[in-house]
Amino acid sequence: MSKKQPPQPESTAPAQLNLVSSKRLLALRHTGTDDKNSDAPSITPETPALTEDRETARLRMLINQRLAEIMDQLPTGKQNNLFKIRYGVTSSEIRLLPPKRAARILKIKAQK
Repeated sequence: MSKKQPPQPESTAPAQLNLVSSKRLLALRHTGTDDKNSDAPSITPETPALTEDRETARLRMLINQRLAEIMDQLPTGKQNNLFKIRYGVTSSEIRLLPPKRAARILKIKAQK
């Protein structure tokens, strides 16, 4: 009298990941350790365009330097929100403004 057991339903659980051979996890692991400050935005001064005059180019350079200083002082993850609260525009919007107006917002004095 052997009882036949009904067939077991196949498991719907996902197969166990092989973490050693996972290309995606390996790539994430390498990019996460390459740069410890990868969360902070990198703002580098751009070279001025040839069509801009010297004063405008100098103002743009000062604006980019001031933006970098401000962003370094703000806590990571809240930089954009706090910048907008303090200055009324986002850091990306301030780059689109005319240089004299952006300098006025950031309180950069034009020196001659």
